[in-house]
Amino acid sequence: MNAIAEHETVERANKPPIPPPAAEEAKVEGPPRQEELVAYARLRQQLHTVLVDAQDAISGETAIHAVERAGTKLRTLGEHSHETISKLTQTLKKDLISTHEAMRPKLEALAGDAQKLKVVLRERGGPLWHEILQEGGHIMELSRDKGGTLVAQLAHAIGEWSQTLGDKLNESLVYRTGEITHGGHFRCTECPETIEMKKPGHLPPCPKCHGSQYRRA
Repeated sequence: MNAIAEHETVERANKPPIPPPAAEEAKVEGPPRQEELVAYARLRQQLHTVLVDAQDAISGETAIHAVERAGTKLRTLGEHSHETISKLTQTLKKDLISTHEAMRPKLEALAGDAQKLKVVLRERGGPLWHEILQEGGHIMELSRDKGGTLVAQLAHAIGEWSQTLGDKLNESLVYRTGEITHGGHFRCTECPETIEMKKPGHLPPCPKCHGSQYRRA
């Protein structure tokens, strides 16, 4: 073996091995989607508990704190990472505010009429508001006034909450492909296509133009 060939052989031997692509991808891989769905369901359950506890004093500020408290309660159970819970807490805020913004004109027109308000929330609020209405229904079994008031107060409180976001609201309500959501109607920002998610899941690419961004319809 000549000197040049021997030098190249030694140099190759001293170089660290290049990790396979799969190993690199594993380092940046996020939580499994199924774990996100389970954690998100548990986060919403915690939110219902917090809202019932605060039913007599719900406002924009307490609505924000209610979501944060739900996340804190879920962390204490120790079943999901803090990173996952923090991410899903932001998702829950977005789902609550975006559904309210999509229904805002009708909700404002029905202010003070709890029964008609519930109909709009049931028809246009998507699965998230179906869950909240179901919780309100449990309270209504004990007190019809309290059950209706809880739903009306919460809708009003989320309206107050969204107003505090001001200029940040528009960008914060954009959904992206792969993002988890509780469901509802979504319109692609690149074309007129609208999709409906009837249960919690991760948003797919637009089936028409393959775009990756949505807003609630």
